[in-house]
Amino acid sequence: MLPGSLYCHFETKEALLVAVYIKGVRQISDAVQAAIARYQDPWDRLEAACVAHLEAILHDDDYAQVVVRVRPAEVGAADDSLVALRNQYESIFTNLIAALPLSRSTDRRNAAPDADRRDEPVAAVVPARRTLQPAHHCAQIHRLAAAGPGGQCMSDTNNKIIPKVLVTKIGFDGHDRGSRVVAAGLRDAGMEVIYTPPWQEIAAVVKLAMEEDVDVIGISSLATDHLIVPKLMAALREAGLGDVGVVVGGIVPDEDERALLDAGAARVFHPGSAMADIAAYVRELAARVRARRVTL
Repeated sequence: MLPGSLYCHFETKEALLVAVYIKGVRQISDAVQAAIARYQDPWDRLEAACVAHLEAILHDDDYAQVVVRVRPAEVGAADDSLVALRNQYESIFTNLIAALPLSRSTDRRNAAPDADRRDEPVAAVVPARRTLQPAHHCAQIHRLAAAGPGGQCMSDTNNKIIPKVLVTKIGFDGHDRGSRVVAAGLRDAGMEVIYTPPWQEIAAVVKLAMEEDVDVIGISSLATDHLIVPKLMAALREAGLGDVGVVVGGIVPDEDERALLDAGAARVFHPGSAMADIAAYVRELAARVRARRVTL
């Protein structure tokens, strides 16, 4: 490892990931314990724990982001210790549920964490996991309603097309400031925008695009994750979503742009592109997508 490297204090990137994961779980655990300590009633304690858990995993914090997205099975030899750590945290909820004044006939077994769920992150904790899917399944999305002048919510009263756009990031690029700006800009231009946090898997993006019936997918890339856009295009076609328009924005070298266009991406926007130009093109692309669907 070169001196001055980001990972100079860790032997491997995996070791860094494990350290961040451990601290993140401890932070969430401390928040939950502090929340339940304020109450005596079993129901109040369970409610406080669920609220604290959700607030912690949805917090815009680097540690929380790793805990939400990393599954123990993804970190190799360290997965046993991470499974044990996560299960120790989940035992808080198991104990809270066990303390509820329920009848003896109540089946509480579904509240107990499985001993070896290596494919679930802490975000899928009991009992919140009954309503939350792991983040790599795009559970945490933000809907930005189409807005008109002054932030007023727009409706389709004039029979105008309101594009439905999914703005997301695939791969390991966590720089999401640009994607947030674009998502807000499209919203302000009168579009319905679905925004996800970064680090999404291709399968999750395809699933969300299908469920939401989007017209356009916007992919932001500030590292090299645009190189897996061709895999996204192939996955969309395989899922029967070949008509969805895909736009890429960010730092994309000229030699890579041609490959993206050849793979089926509609357009690549580079740094410095005007928001008005991006919005105009996305609206035009969405109209073409809708027209193609009508003729099929």
